[in-house]
This record gives sequence, structure tokens and C-alpha cells, in this order.
Amino acid sequence: MIELRLPARPALLTATVAALGLALAGCGGGAQPAATIPQKTVQSKVRQLMKAKTGKDYSVTCPGDLTVRAGETMRCYQSDRKGNTLGLTVGIKNADAADPTLTVKADPRTTPKATPKAT
Repeated sequence: MIELRLPARPALLTATVAALGLALAGCGGGAQPAATIPQKTVQSKVRQLMKAKTGKDYSVTCPGDLTVRAGETMRCYQSDRKGNTLGLTVGIKNADAADPTLTVKADPRTTPKATPKAT
């Protein structure tokens, strides 16, 4: 498993979360929304981690934003130029809002690009 401690959140995310918290407080309270790491940031960080581990720079796609909550996971995929994919389980180990730890666990093997069957 690969781990990366993310730097403090971008100001926009922090401001958005703070504004939502204030709006909810003004409406009589309620649970504050969970902070998230934007999809593009997750993809970028996972790509950097995998490049550092393997020495190869492949594209990474993730389905959306990652909620900053201990134990939270999502499935992402790393693809090479031939279309082979490697499944990645990306998660949050430490949910400290100022400095969450992102983890990546790669599947044991790649899945080759599907080839159409002749009919």
C-alpha cells in the first residue's frame, strides 16, 4: 500500500465548507457536511504516487470526489497507452481535515484491453 499525506486543502474547498457550515448554523444547526477532495486532485495525487512507485506515468481516472472520512474508499483505474487497466483502491487513512492521509492499493495484475469478438 502506498500512502501520501495531502497538503492542507485548497482555499476554495475550505471556504466552501466554512460557508456551508455557517449557512447550516443560521438555519438552526444540523450536521456539517463532510469535506471532500476534488476528483481532479485525487486523480493527480494517485498518478504521482503510482509514478513514484513504478517509474511509469499512466493516466488515472476516478469516479468523483473523495469524502474525507477515516476508512472511506473509492475505486480508481490506471490505464496505459495500450488500453490495459489496473484497478486501484484509494482511501483515507487519517481523516484529519487539515492534513488527510491518502492510501492507494493496486490490484495484483492488470486487465488487458477488451478486444471485440468476431461474429
